[in-house]
Amino acid sequence: MGSKIETIKVSLPLFSFNKGYISCAIRAAKKCLKKRGTAEQIGMLISTGVYREKHIVEPALSALILRKLIQRSFLCRRFSQDRFKKILAFDLNNGACGLIQALQIVDGYIQSGKIESGLVIAGDSLPKTGKTENYPFSQGAGAILLSKGGMEKGFVCFKTESYPQYKDDFIGYTHFAKGKLVLTIDEKKNFLDHSVSCVLTSLENFLNEVKLKIEDIDLVISSQYPDGFVSEIRDSLDLRDKIFQSDGTGFHTSAPLFALHSLFKTQRFRSAKNILFLTVGAGITTSIALYNQ
Repeated sequence: MGSKIETIKVSLPLFSFNKGYISCAIRAAKKCLKKRGTAEQIGMLISTGVYREKHIVEPALSALILRKLIQRSFLCRRFSQDRFKKILAFDLNNGACGLIQALQIVDGYIQSGKIESGLVIAGDSLPKTGKTENYPFSQGAGAILLSKGGMEKGFVCFKTESYPQYKDDFIGYTHFAKGKLVLTIDEKKNFLDHSVSCVLTSLENFLNEVKLKIEDIDLVISSQYPDGFVSEIRDSLDLRDKIFQSDGTGFHTSAPLFALHSLFKTQRFRSAKNILFLTVGAGITTSIALYNQ
């Protein structure tokens, strides 16, 4: 038994003063939780955003997001504060693969019976202070709500692998200049080629483990970065229209959620039996998940 995707929502910046990751994440999460009613109904909240306004590291962004989700009248807060203390909230930062790894953690807690549902949020935003150099990602966030699925339905297998020989292919770092932090992205020319090569190796290992062939996969939802990744994977595996390329390019941790959101209520998604989630990021790290419905 795996956990199923109950709903998925995305959020883009609304105004110039309300476009950070936290703001987008809160809006996406609120849309997701409308199906549940209130935030008290979830047992876990994980934030996987890597690039944050003001370079916030502590407190955890998940805690800040959760606080906004549960803000109500003073009386309601007093009566429900013990329930909110039982919601496990933390950040998981592992680039574009953090999303899949967060889904794996939530899935494990749901299957063990410790929680009934969990919320995973992904997204990135430009820092509000200082400059950026070579920052390629669009601003926005997505939220996905998981709950208990049926027999042999939902997420049934996960796999993460790392290729440290390519650890310098994509590096993000900060330094001070004129009293402000400057975020710099250093992407090597071979990052795309190495990403494709690593994903193909990891995918072969994964399919062998689950005893499937690529022909058995009905739909692939993948990272959309680096540029050209989707088309390279499509051509290498002869996936044709099985792999989805989102119209809005440039997202990082939230890219698979924006892609999934475009498909979630379509016949194309509903008719797919074996759905593959495929992500790649700095490290180089790959994370893969199989979703059955």
